[in-house]
Amino acid sequence: MSAEKHKLRIWQIAELYPPDYGGGAAIYVQDICRYLAERGHDVRVLCTEAADSPAYSIRTEYDGPVRIDRLNLPHFRLKDPGGWMLGMRGWREHQRQVIEVAERLLEDWIPDLAACRRGKLRT
Repeated sequence: MSAEKHKLRIWQIAELYPPDYGGGAAIYVQDICRYLAERGHDVRVLCTEAADSPAYSIRTEYDGPVRIDRLNLPHFRLKDPGGWMLGMRGWREHQRQVIEVAERLLEDWIPDLAACRRGKLRT
């Protein structure tokens, strides 16, 4: 079989990805993503950031061959990491918007495998 048949599309979902990090988990995710990409797999990461741009917007960049999609969640990252201030209605609206972002990202790229690092990323 050709190497192309063994190539996987892998989607990592993590709270943070370097250069942003609050501990070892972000570095771990980066190491794993780089390792998999070096072996020919198509690796993408969805993580959060707190930027001066519209909430729920996506900023895409690359770490070598690894595509990083940074979802802007300034309210959570800066003011309310646990989401406690939203209330039930606010939480459901937040969840709807995050799902819409994920669905847009998956419109033209369906992963073979999705991995989520448990942490403070909320949906």
